[in-house]
Amino acid sequence: MKTLRILALVHDHLVPPADTAGIDVREAEWKMEYDVIETLREMGHEVRVLGLHDELGSIRPTVGIFKPHIVFNLMEAFAGVTTFDQNVVSYIELLRLSYTGCNPRGLILARDRRSPRNCSPITASRYLISPWCAGAGARSCRRSSASR
Repeated sequence: MKTLRILALVHDHLVPPADTAGIDVREAEWKMEYDVIETLREMGHEVRVLGLHDELGSIRPTVGIFKPHIVFNLMEAFAGVTTFDQNVVSYIELLRLSYTGCNPRGLILARDRRSPRNCSPITASRYLISPWCAGAGARSCRRSSASR
């Protein structure tokens, strides 16, 4: 398998320490980030971790120096706002980088659970209310399936 240069974007307060000796990693707040980063390293990849909070500007110089093959996006929010996560991915796309996870449009649509787009055409055509369209109401689900 080819060794890849991977840039891991994480929340700044969840950057795992370089030395975890004496730390119970299983109880650490940054356990998931640590597990992902260590697994990628064990697979032979070169991983650089970049902690972010409210400044995207540090991504570009890191990309210029490190030249990652792919960005592993572990961000679930930006500047403490969960709905801003799509902006991080948009910036990664503007830099024309490959990345893991959903594209910005998918992140926006996934948040809108009441959208008729999330209603199943099968349940809507049989006038069944599913958890996906219960908030939208059966009427909008029926319209959704008719417009497809």
